[in-house]
Amino acid sequence: MQTGVRIEKEFVDWGHLFPVTITSTKIRSTPFGEVAMINYPQLEAIVVRLLVEKPARLTGCEVHFARQYLGLTLQALGDALGVTHAAVKKWESKEHAATDMGWPAEKVLRLMLLDKLGVADKEFRAIHAVLRPVPTEDG
Repeated sequence: MQTGVRIEKEFVDWGHLFPVTITSTKIRSTPFGEVAMINYPQLEAIVVRLLVEKPARLTGCEVHFARQYLGLTLQALGDALGVTHAAVKKWESKEHAATDMGWPAEKVLRLMLLDKLGVADKEFRAIHAVLRPVPTEDG
Protein backbone atom coordinates (compact mmCIF):
# COMPACT_ATOMS: atom_id res chain seq x y z
CA MET A 1 0.00 0.00 0.00
CA GLN A 2 1.32 3.39 -0.93
CA THR A 3 1.65 5.97 1.85
CA GLY A 4 -0.13 9.26 1.45
CA VAL A 5 -2.44 11.70 3.16
CA ARG A 6 -6.06 12.46 2.41
CA ILE A 7 -8.65 14.63 4.13
CA GLU A 8 -11.70 12.93 5.62
CA LYS A 9 -14.67 15.31 5.59
CA GLU A 10 -16.11 13.81 8.80
CA PHE A 11 -14.19 11.38 10.99
CA VAL A 12 -15.77 9.74 14.05
CA ASP A 13 -13.32 8.97 16.86
CA TRP A 14 -14.42 6.59 19.62
CA GLY A 15 -11.28 7.02 21.73
CA HIS A 16 -13.20 8.77 24.51
CA LEU A 17 -15.80 5.99 25.04
CA PHE A 18 -18.36 7.98 23.07
CA PRO A 19 -18.36 9.27 19.49
CA VAL A 20 -16.60 12.53 18.71
CA THR A 21 -17.07 13.78 15.15
CA ILE A 22 -14.07 15.67 13.79
CA THR A 23 -14.26 17.58 10.52
CA SER A 24 -11.47 17.84 7.97
CA THR A 25 -9.27 15.17 9.53
CA LYS A 26 -6.02 14.16 7.87
CA ILE A 27 -5.84 10.40 7.28
CA ARG A 28 -2.45 8.87 6.57
CA SER A 29 -2.14 5.62 4.65
CA THR A 30 0.53 3.32 6.04
CA PRO A 31 1.59 -0.22 5.19
CA PHE A 32 -0.48 -1.29 8.24
CA GLY A 33 -3.68 0.59 7.37
CA GLU A 34 -5.06 4.08 7.68
CA VAL A 35 -4.33 6.25 10.70
CA ALA A 36 -6.10 9.46 11.67
CA MET A 37 -3.61 12.24 12.35
CA ILE A 38 -5.15 13.65 15.52
CA ASN A 39 -3.54 15.65 18.31
CA TYR A 40 -5.17 13.66 21.12
CA PRO A 41 -4.13 15.91 24.03
CA GLN A 42 -5.69 18.87 22.22
CA LEU A 43 -8.81 16.86 21.33
CA GLU A 44 -9.12 15.69 24.94
CA ALA A 45 -9.04 19.29 26.20
CA ILE A 46 -11.75 20.25 23.69
CA VAL A 47 -13.90 17.27 24.69
CA VAL A 48 -13.54 18.14 28.38
CA ARG A 49 -14.53 21.74 27.72
CA LEU A 50 -17.57 20.63 25.72
CA LEU A 51 -18.64 18.28 28.52
CA VAL A 52 -18.37 21.08 31.08
CA GLU A 53 -20.66 23.28 28.96
CA LYS A 54 -22.90 20.49 27.61
CA PRO A 55 -26.55 21.66 27.67
CA ALA A 56 -27.80 18.19 28.61
CA ARG A 57 -27.16 15.70 31.40
CA LEU A 58 -23.95 13.68 31.24
CA THR A 59 -24.17 10.09 30.05
CA GLY A 60 -22.61 7.11 31.78
CA CYS A 61 -19.78 7.00 29.23
CA GLU A 62 -19.12 10.70 29.76
CA VAL A 63 -18.96 10.23 33.54
CA HIS A 64 -16.54 7.32 33.02
CA PHE A 65 -14.40 9.47 30.69
CA ALA A 66 -14.46 12.32 33.23
CA ARG A 67 -13.35 10.01 36.03
CA GLN A 68 -10.50 8.64 33.92
CA TYR A 69 -9.47 12.15 32.84
CA LEU A 70 -9.35 13.19 36.50
CA GLY A 71 -7.31 10.07 37.32
CA LEU A 72 -9.73 8.95 40.03
CA THR A 73 -10.93 5.56 41.19
CA LEU A 74 -14.64 4.89 41.65
CA GLN A 75 -14.13 5.37 45.40
CA ALA A 76 -12.17 8.62 45.03
CA LEU A 77 -14.76 10.18 42.73
CA GLY A 78 -17.54 9.00 45.03
CA ASP A 79 -15.77 10.59 48.00
CA ALA A 80 -15.33 13.86 46.08
CA LEU A 81 -19.04 13.91 45.18
CA GLY A 82 -20.33 12.69 48.55
CA VAL A 83 -21.63 9.35 47.25
CA THR A 84 -20.53 5.72 47.37
CA HIS A 85 -18.36 4.04 44.77
CA ALA A 86 -21.44 1.92 43.94
CA ALA A 87 -23.34 5.09 42.96
CA VAL A 88 -20.54 6.12 40.59
CA LYS A 89 -20.48 2.60 39.12
CA LYS A 90 -24.27 2.78 38.63
CA TRP A 91 -23.95 6.11 36.79
CA GLU A 92 -21.22 4.76 34.55
CA SER A 93 -23.28 1.64 33.78
CA LYS A 94 -25.85 3.84 32.01
CA GLU A 95 -23.35 3.93 29.10
CA HIS A 96 -24.86 6.16 26.38
CA ALA A 97 -27.94 7.13 28.39
CA ALA A 98 -28.17 10.07 30.79
CA THR A 99 -27.29 9.22 34.37
CA ASP A 100 -29.63 9.75 37.29
CA MET A 101 -26.99 11.63 39.29
CA GLY A 102 -28.29 14.69 41.09
CA TRP A 103 -27.49 18.08 39.62
CA PRO A 104 -25.31 19.18 42.58
CA ALA A 105 -22.99 16.19 42.07
CA GLU A 106 -22.95 16.66 38.30
CA LYS A 107 -22.13 20.35 38.67
CA VAL A 108 -19.23 19.54 41.01
CA LEU A 109 -17.96 16.95 38.50
CA ARG A 110 -18.13 19.50 35.67
CA LEU A 111 -16.26 22.02 37.81
CA MET A 112 -13.62 19.41 38.71
CA LEU A 113 -13.04 18.93 34.97
CA LEU A 114 -12.78 22.66 34.43
CA ASP A 115 -10.32 22.97 37.30
CA LYS A 116 -8.10 20.23 35.87
CA LEU A 117 -8.06 22.08 32.53
CA GLY A 118 -6.38 24.91 34.42
CA VAL A 119 -8.64 27.73 33.29
CA ALA A 120 -8.05 31.15 34.81
CA ASP A 121 -9.89 31.95 38.05
CA LYS A 122 -12.01 34.63 36.40
CA GLU A 123 -13.18 32.23 33.69
CA PHE A 124 -13.79 29.47 36.26
CA ARG A 125 -15.98 31.79 38.33
CA ALA A 126 -17.87 32.94 35.23
CA ILE A 127 -18.68 29.38 34.17
CA HIS A 128 -19.58 28.41 37.75
CA ALA A 129 -22.05 31.29 37.82
CA VAL A 130 -23.84 30.24 34.63
CA LEU A 131 -23.97 26.46 35.14
CA ARG A 132 -27.62 25.71 35.74
CA PRO A 133 -29.49 22.45 36.12
CA VAL A 134 -30.06 20.87 32.75
CA PRO A 135 -33.27 18.98 32.02
CA THR A 136 -33.51 15.26 32.56
CA GLU A 137 -35.24 12.92 30.13
CA ASP A 138 -38.32 12.82 32.37
CA GLY A 139 -38.54 16.59 32.68
